[in-house]
Amino acid sequence: MVQRKFNINGKIVLGMAMLLLVIFALCITAVNREDREAEAANPVFLLNGTYTYVAQTAVGSTSGSGSGSTITYGSESVVEIRIREDNYSGSYSINKGTILSLQKYNIEARAINVKSHKRFVLRKNGTVIANNTLSGSSTILLYSGSLTDGTYDFEYEVEHIQGSTKVTFTYLFDFKADSTGPSTTLKNGNILINSGTRVRGSVTYTASDPSGLMYIYYKNPGDSTYTKTVANYYTIQNGASDGTYYFYAKDKVGNSSSIESVIIDNTSPIGKMYLNDGTLVNSGKVTNKSFKYTATDEGGIQGLYLKRPNGSYGSYTAGTLISGTNGSYNFKAIDSVGNESIESEIYYDNILPIVVIKVGDNIVPNGGVIKATSISASSTDSGSGIEKMEYMPPGSSSYST
Repeated sequence: MVQRKFNINGKIVLGMAMLLLVIFALCITAVNREDREAEAANPVFLLNGTYTYVAQTAVGSTSGSGSGSTITYGSESVVEIRIREDNYSGSYSINKGTILSLQKYNIEARAINVKSHKRFVLRKNGTVIANNTLSGSSTILLYSGSLTDGTYDFEYEVEHIQGSTKVTFTYLFDFKADSTGPSTTLKNGNILINSGTRVRGSVTYTASDPSGLMYIYYKNPGDSTYTKTVANYYTIQNGASDGTYYFYAKDKVGNSSSIESVIIDNTSPIGKMYLNDGTLVNSGKVTNKSFKYTATDEGGIQGLYLKRPNGSYGSYTAGTLISGTNGSYNFKAIDSVGNESIESEIYYDNILPIVVIKVGDNIVPNGGVIKATSISASSTDSGSGIEKMEYMPPGSSSYST
């Protein structure tokens, strides 16, 4: 059986059986409001409306008024006015202005001592949507069908005979229909985003409803169940864990919004540099070989960028081999939500060092033959600098530093 809820003046109203359960539970413990809602039945709603009447006799007429779900004249009950769905259990009285959320609205006049049903008029937001002339004296459905969201009021006329007195009653009642879930928004900072969007930074989910908001429900990555809050918003803070967050909201008559989600991605791309032979190298590497760069990210790469010696960053195509001008080359990657990788630097140097051999202050040409008791050697490099210098003394087959 489908369970529905209703609201009187902004407060949840429970079925009669549920009220008894709550009274009992309050004697022993505090009862969770949502649990009470889940147990609420689908009752017949007895309408506490107002009515006026004109009583006519052979000597004249009198008028009067009354209120309640049952029209009475003197001590005699005439008809009971109620709203129900096709399937129902129990009953509960509601007042004018009640907010209802039903799949089907059966507005019914349960005859007790009716002479004749006369007329029924139903209005939505002041506009007549049903105006029916009635007849018969048995229980009758004044209206049966779905109702879209809005404010409704109706008039019902019925005739009663008591002895020689004919009494005509006009009964009035109004209510609100609400079958729409709360309105919600998702914002990344101040920017509206759609459900399922991947973003970085903070995200705020907000909900509102003309019938009043009951709860916002949220589920963080790794959670198996939803957590609820009575606030009308929930914020994922900067630096929150990566993953998918889910939200929905429920209003005070039990309507729920659709489930929405956002994917938080605060993780930077991972960049890697390779030499032309496929060797993976770390940032800070000095090489005389051509080199390339790639990057990976779970959410996808927005772009790769290269800064050449004495230049600024420009677009780079993954895997393109780079060589040419000596100097420092820097790479970086930016993912689909703007996270930026750590810079990777490589120094390209294809210029040979220069070695100078001297005897005293005189430079000895390469391959020169000299007569000397000692020589000196020095080296310079205009690129990456000298890492080490080696020499091979006479009679040796290997270099020493």
